Amino acid sequence: MANLTITVDDGVGQPTTVNVNLGSIWETIDDELTETEGGVSTVGGAVDRINAALTDAGLDAEVTAGISGGAVVLTDTLGRDLTI
Repeated sequence: MANLTITVDDGVGQPTTVNVNLGSIWETIDDELTETEGGVSTVGGAVDRINAALTDAGLDAEVTAGISGGAVVLTDTLGRDLTI
């Protein structure tokens, strides 16, 4: 399940779409569905999940967050374009 979809474009080749789960993470442990990690509750938690999803997709994970004009702004420090 993805709560956020990000398209990463480095200007070379096709852009890569990455799905990010910001909610609870569930795994089957001993044949029982178990919540292994709660949903994110901070911007830092969201950035951690975004970077983990980028890594899982085989991309370098270099996204940071800041505030500009009262809005949260995600920046890829490698200079790639992010579309959310």
